[in-house]
Amino acid sequence: MSAGTTLQLQPLFARYGRRVVLVGSLILACAVLLIVGVMLSEARTDAWDEAQKSSENLTQAIIGDVQSQMNRYDQALEFTARELSGVKFTEGGLAKQHLLERMARDADIIGGILVLDKEGNAVAQSGGSLPTRANFADHQYFIVQRDANNAGVYISQPFENWLHNNEPSIALSRRISDAAGNFAGVIVIAIRLEHFHEVLARLNVGAKGVLVILNSNGLILSRQPSRNGNGDVGRDVSDSRAFRAIAEGETSFVTVAAIDNVERLYTIGHVPGYPLVVNVALATQSILAGWWKLAIVIGPTSLLVCAAIVALAAVLQRKIEHLAKTEARLAMLATTDGLTGLANRRHFDATMETEWSRARREGTSLSILLIDADRFKAVNDKFGHLKGDEVLKSIAGRVANKARRAGDLAARFGGEEFILLLPTTRASAALGIAEAIRSDVSADSEASAAAGEPGTTISLGVATMTPDRSNSIKQLLMAADRALYQAKAEGRNRSVLARG
Repeated sequence: MSAGTTLQLQPLFARYGRRVVLVGSLILACAVLLIVGVMLSEARTDAWDEAQKSSENLTQAIIGDVQSQMNRYDQALEFTARELSGVKFTEGGLAKQHLLERMARDADIIGGILVLDKEGNAVAQSGGSLPTRANFADHQYFIVQRDANNAGVYISQPFENWLHNNEPSIALSRRISDAAGNFAGVIVIAIRLEHFHEVLARLNVGAKGVLVILNSNGLILSRQPSRNGNGDVGRDVSDSRAFRAIAEGETSFVTVAAIDNVERLYTIGHVPGYPLVVNVALATQSILAGWWKLAIVIGPTSLLVCAAIVALAAVLQRKIEHLAKTEARLAMLATTDGLTGLANRRHFDATMETEWSRARREGTSLSILLIDADRFKAVNDKFGHLKGDEVLKSIAGRVANKARRAGDLAARFGGEEFILLLPTTRASAALGIAEAIRSDVSADSEASAAAGEPGTTISLGVATMTPDRSNSIKQLLMAADRALYQAKAEGRNRSVLARG
């Protein structure tokens, strides 16, 4: 095992440190985006809910206003029809003309009141004289009351009231009966739709918002803002997506308007007791305008924050890599011999302690090879110290080649001495390894001499012990040293196994 093997923790630290920083930064960035996403989603929901609530409140306010007015007209109409029941129409008009004037005054009906006999002829009018031979028998409001005994109040389609300057109007009518309960005529109130226009014009529904009052047939009675300047009265929207939704009973939906291709949130309400529908439509663009401003500010800011987190993580990652590499180099310098690249004496001593304790616990043998270069001083004297260093590095390489297992360790013991630690290795195997190293170094020396280069042989002392209470590391080292001394004494370039 070379000195660098024990330093594998440094690359592991660098690798997993980078992963921690990368994963942590991604998790943090995702958390920021998730929080911002939830906040924006909730803000959008709040804006939408607020718009729906506002739209519903506005719809109910308009319904209340319209219903209140329609109730006044209906009550006045019912009272007058009851008062006229059994009254005879004369050639000159109506005997109770004053009733019409009072009704018009009390109900503030600017569009006027008209009384028709059973043939549809106009026999009385509030606020003015009748036109010559006016007959309304072909009008729907007359036909409905004539043909149905219990029609109640009937609301006509919008029309231009030629009796009052062709103003857009709708007619409310009720049946008049004689003393026997037979059909005697019709009383009609003409209601100017200008009143509806004024009601809607007072309200604000934001940019591109629309307020509409229409009848159950899909004809507009009033629209604000108006596209034709007159409330868009009479425009047929019965084929529109919005009106189809109304017919299907939907009260709130989003769709694109057929009139102007603007997407809106529609809130629908029916005027109780009357075939009238109120439609409040808020442009979705207007509803979400504030939310979009918030999103435009928070969205890019969040992305910048996440980008900054990732960028800082990248910087930190590089710092960790640099730190790990620096620590690895420092650790290598602290445990490695600078010339040969083998473990130094300090590293060897620490590893020897560890392996000795393990072998003692497990009851296994521990071998060491103490190696010394033969006549190395002569090499330095003849070729110089630089050439001598090359010889030492060559010997170190041969020793390191035999440190093949995880627990093996090749080290420079000092000067021209080397040591090889071989855990769980018996004496015979250790001697075989020693001979292999000696043979390789000897071959290198012969080749160098043939080339005129420096070279030398080595002598090896091999010692093996099974650690227990009766022996020690010092004794193992001394045994190897004695074996090495014996190898030197017997002529060098040989391996000697310590005995006993």
